[in-house]
Amino acid sequence: GGTTYAGLAECVAPSSLTATCTPLFADYGPKCTAAAAARVTGVDVVSTATACCAAAVPFGSSNCSCASPPLGTMDSFYQVATGCAALGVTVPVPACVTAQIQTCGVNAAEMSTKCTAAVAAPTDLVAGAACCTAAQPVGAANCPCMLPDNVDNTLKLTFGTIATRCNSVGVAALAVNIPSCVATLMPSPVPATPTTPAPTQLYQIPRDKNVAVTEVQALAIIKGWEKAWLDAIPAKAATYTHIDVAYIAGRSLEDTIKEASQGAYALIAVGYVLVVSYIALFFMFSSTNGACGVNGSAPGVASGVAAALVIMLATLSALGISGLLVSAGVLFTALTLQVVPFLALGLGINDYFVMANYVAAAVAAA
Repeated sequence: GGTTYAGLAECVAPSSLTATCTPLFADYGPKCTAAAAARVTGVDVVSTATACCAAAVPFGSSNCSCASPPLGTMDSFYQVATGCAALGVTVPVPACVTAQIQTCGVNAAEMSTKCTAAVAAPTDLVAGAACCTAAQPVGAANCPCMLPDNVDNTLKLTFGTIATRCNSVGVAALAVNIPSCVATLMPSPVPATPTTPAPTQLYQIPRDKNVAVTEVQALAIIKGWEKAWLDAIPAKAATYTHIDVAYIAGRSLEDTIKEASQGAYALIAVGYVLVVSYIALFFMFSSTNGACGVNGSAPGVASGVAAALVIMLATLSALGISGLLVSAGVLFTALTLQVVPFLALGLGINDYFVMANYVAAAVAAA
């Protein structure tokens, strides 16, 4: 940010640092790793710590933490320098480490502000995302391992809680790195770096195979695939509790029209049987004072049954002619198959009763 830090001039070229620091790191790295292990086991703590501090002094004096590529991490060196200071050994801290600590302080302050706002509004997803975004640079630079903390490790534990919650969301863009110095303090084991599980393969790439088919066969293949898809969707949709699935395929409209065009043959047959039965009963048991004359008089039961048969033949003839027109290229809506038989039966029988009324009256008058 344009700020000049005292001591930056002490840093030498990265190539020179690498040449100088590689042998120093070969001495410093193993000794301080052994000291860290001794703190865990409680064996040879003082001797390993003394050896680590002795190797860290020339490593720090040569600004080796500023080498590129890095030799170790800045936070691990800073922890070593802090631990050595508690033992009375002063380890020089390079300016690049001091600059990183200052950057960590700025990032930690921003994280604290945004995460405090997120805690105050637990249902605000935007505030929660802002908290995780602000925590990412803090974790990436291992800042909790470098910033001063109290004896209760409040800063480290607070950061561990924030990072754990951000990682539990399962969104890679909000994942926060958890440094090892924080992971070891958490109540349950937490990986230093969140891992993303390998995605489950939801598809299988088919093998390419060229098969020569006709246009009719290709259309049958496509429609067959669509039918298999349509048949599988209802079972899948039934597994959802709060989602209503509406689906359609290229053949859906055609299938709907085809289903609606299927003639209700059973209903048509029942309709004609009921009408014929009604005609027969009407003319057999009509009153002698009725318009149709005495029982069994003209036009009679046979005439009514014949009228129903004529209506049926007329309907079949009309549908047959329509079929011929379709073969000739004239468009014909098959949905009328559901309507025409009943409409023709109703109108035909109505006209028959009108004529039967006048025939009966004429017979009675004669």
